[in-house]
Amino acid sequence: MYSHELNSNMSLPRLLAKQVERFGDKTFIRYNNKSIGYEKLMMLSMIASTRLRLDFGISTGTACALILPNGIDFIQCWFASLFAGLTDVPINHDLKKTSLLFGLQNAEAKVIFCEKEGLASLLNEQVHEYLKFVKLIVIIDSKTLDDLQDQTKSLPIAPKIIYLSELFSGSYSQNIWEEIDGTALASIRYTSGTTGLPKGIMHSHLHMINKATSWNEIMEYGKGDVLYSPFPLHHSLASNNGVIATLLSGGTMAGVARFSASGYWDDIRQEKATIGHILDPMVPMLLKQPENIKDTEHNCRMLWTAWPNNSFERRFRTKLLPIYAMAEIGVIAYTKRKEQDNSRNCGKVVPEMQVKIVDTSDRFLPEGEQGEIVIRPQIPHRIMLGYRGNLDATMRAFHNLWYHTGDEGFINNQGELHFLGRLGDGIRRRGVNISSEQVEFEILQNPKVLECAVIGVPADLGEHDILAFIVWLQVPLDEQLALKELSDFIFERLPKQYAPRFLQGIEILPRTNTGKLQKRLLPLTTSERRWDRENI
Repeated sequence: MYSHELNSNMSLPRLLAKQVERFGDKTFIRYNNKSIGYEKLMMLSMIASTRLRLDFGISTGTACALILPNGIDFIQCWFASLFAGLTDVPINHDLKKTSLLFGLQNAEAKVIFCEKEGLASLLNEQVHEYLKFVKLIVIIDSKTLDDLQDQTKSLPIAPKIIYLSELFSGSYSQNIWEEIDGTALASIRYTSGTTGLPKGIMHSHLHMINKATSWNEIMEYGKGDVLYSPFPLHHSLASNNGVIATLLSGGTMAGVARFSASGYWDDIRQEKATIGHILDPMVPMLLKQPENIKDTEHNCRMLWTAWPNNSFERRFRTKLLPIYAMAEIGVIAYTKRKEQDNSRNCGKVVPEMQVKIVDTSDRFLPEGEQGEIVIRPQIPHRIMLGYRGNLDATMRAFHNLWYHTGDEGFINNQGELHFLGRLGDGIRRRGVNISSEQVEFEILQNPKVLECAVIGVPADLGEHDILAFIVWLQVPLDEQLALKELSDFIFERLPKQYAPRFLQGIEILPRTNTGKLQKRLLPLTTSERRWDRENI
């Protein structure tokens, strides 16, 4: 089924050049009513790469930080850096101060693309000392330097600062991008840091292409398709499974600034999208939007990735494709559309991956037994190069010659992989190991609950009690009564030992801007909004 071809010369610039020969200036990417075609993007990238390498003296392999919001400017800057043989480092443009400084220092960025807001963040007193190591800053917005002139003058050692329009003016040297090897480091993409400091995932060109190849074949993404993505471009979902997947398919990608539950289906209709991106936390948000006669008036046949949900699929006349994947690797297992039911398994492992379940001593476990999911690729360049500047994390991940995912799961007698949650997210209550994700899934079946998060808290007699944070669709007048009724609802659906002792109302759950829950930021102190089942 899979058509991975090992060609060490196939870099991302070579892939774009190949697609320009096939599709000319067909629209490649659309953002906010602005678009760019395959051919124009390549022309601008060649000019910019020549300027970066020859005029500004930026050497191959230099880390190039992209501190930009979603949009065509991001795409142009990204491919300019790729064609120059630089290592692109997208950094969440909402990061400030020490969190921004961490990304710059970890990647050792010497070139920075940013807009006015990003430049202001760089000039912050906790960050600006780093700029003495920077060779070039490229500003997207015109007149930004005029607005921040006093602050730029106060820099300890001012790097060269230019506008993006200047980078795209001039001629090009075609042989620069032809020197790039597909096995070279192309990108450093940061994890969300939900359990600690973010880790910089190092991707080669071939790794990014191989990840997109698997994704496209599973999604049946072809040149006639339009992919809709509401996620940030600094994240793997929109970049690798969006931009690179589109480049590989010859299709068109349509993006927006950020996800909106109320605007999601309107965007899909407007863009005439045939496939789209989704994440599991978005499903209840979209289901709890007011029903609309236009709910089925779209051409989007499939959304990646979320657990199958019959109510969602019937209402919106589309399919949710459950896939087990990681940014460090790509797709690992999936369930075909025709095989879907309402279960929560990830399906069969893809042919180019080997997956096992191990205990805490890395001994293989038999089918049906729960343990850590570990992985080996069966083809070259199908896994990350390592974590940037973090040898300890890299060695922990790859010990005993298997990549350790940190996820808990099991493989059934049909060879299907079941994902149970993060190992660190597990709960042990009265001798029973409990998956927080399983409890969350049942709580979300209550129509009054918009979102929830379940964690273990220390119990008086050891191990854990279960605490569930509840975001209501509409905060009830008598919240304590509503929490008691929710507890009764949960008891009808789960074994007694799985039912939370504590339920606590909360206005909003702490999430990254890609929707990933940050449980370590949940408030653990007792609140007047907390309900205790044992105090009834």
